[in-house]
Amino acid sequence: MDSARSQFLHCEVSEMSRLIQAHFAGRIRPVDERRMRVHLPECASCRNLYERHQLLSQIDPLGIPTKERLGRGLGITAIRSQWLRSLSLVAVPSMIVAASVLILTFNLPEVAVFQSRGGAMQNNKANAIQVYQINHGNEPVRLSGVLHANDELAFAYQNPYGKRYLLVFGVDEHKEIYWYYPAWRFRHESPRAIPISVESGTHELPEAIRHSIRGSTLAIYAVFTDEELSVRSIEGLFDENAPFAARLPLKDAEQEISLFRVDKETGERSEGADE
Repeated sequence: MDSARSQFLHCEVSEMSRLIQAHFAGRIRPVDERRMRVHLPECASCRNLYERHQLLSQIDPLGIPTKERLGRGLGITAIRSQWLRSLSLVAVPSMIVAASVLILTFNLPEVAVFQSRGGAMQNNKANAIQVYQINHGNEPVRLSGVLHANDELAFAYQNPYGKRYLLVFGVDEHKEIYWYYPAWRFRHESPRAIPISVESGTHELPEAIRHSIRGSTLAIYAVFTDEELSVRSIEGLFDENAPFAARLPLKDAEQEISLFRVDKETGERSEGADE
């Protein structure tokens, strides 16, 4: 690699490090949040840095709650004065001080947001995958019961199975499949399952995604596996005669399936819509 290319990559990683730090401090701009979210899937180093910030935020009593942090990155949650006061403090809690070596080693930085990409009725009892809806620029909320036609979906996961890869996709009652992770933008390609962390805790996936759902019910599948399965291999497992939202015939894989009603008539969020 020539020196100019090396210097460019170093500057880009340094800039992303600054944006990640801004994200977790709750003061990133939406435009920078989107830049960071585009970069994260392509850079293992920055992904690792983001995940370490995420782990530290879970033990920091002054840490910004996940929902509020993501909302700020999206530009839809106002920064509260109490956070502004806490950010002005130089001292940090003793647990964070104890982790200072880790922070310095990974050059911890600053903030981030979901980036848009895109385009049966049982409660979600799975813990390993979390689905959030973003409706008309409102604050992200946990999806429960009803998905509106204009909603973007964002995801976070835990990995109690210790699997290496994840696929997330939706299937409606017409057996049409909507890919969230990995993205499938070009039909001549066959993208594969995304690598995931085996560390404990909740890990956010970097984009918020909108699909035009044709059906009135959407089953969201989360498949945890040690194989780097392709989207084509998954689609080949669907049997037209199988019941809707049936488990796939996958060996040594963990599957979680959650069903949601799709409301096409309104883009407004309904309260208490659990089915």
